[in-house]
Amino acid sequence: MKTIVLILSAFLSLSAFADCGAAYSNQIKNIEGRMNPPRTTVISNIIAEGAVVGTLAIVGTIPVTAVVALPAAALGAGAYYGYLVAQRDGLRNGMHLIRDAHKGSGKTLERFMKILNRKSDVEYDRDEVINFIVQSDFDNTFCELNEIKDTYKVLTFRKILHHAKKELAI
Repeated sequence: MKTIVLILSAFLSLSAFADCGAAYSNQIKNIEGRMNPPRTTVISNIIAEGAVVGTLAIVGTIPVTAVVALPAAALGAGAYYGYLVAQRDGLRNGMHLIRDAHKGSGKTLERFMKILNRKSDVEYDRDEVINFIVQSDFDNTFCELNEIKDTYKVLTFRKILHHAKKELAI
């Protein structure tokens, strides 16, 4: 009987991860889809706008102060792109952390343990952390369904780290 319960628990855990794994993959693909246009069109648009605005300012059609807005637009596009890269990488690392925890080992899990132990006064037990991550994944803590939007809110590596610190505090 105990064996059946363990097998059923493992199966449910894998199916829960399959849902969250798909949610993580979908979020990452969504972000990557938003990243491609800025890399090509926004930068080329800024260069084109710079040429037009610079020419118009030289000719005297527009005030020179309008040229000041161009670096601000470039900075805004760069900041947005940087935000998308950080978000994508955080989600990707969160997904790898959950996979590593299910396996019981891996690069991302080792990095997580180093950061968790380095930034605290206590030494966290590796098995306890792994069990916490697997159980939280099973409970969909890292991957909450927003029923109104019918989408998942998935947590980044950093947010999982904060959640672990809060929940595992001794």
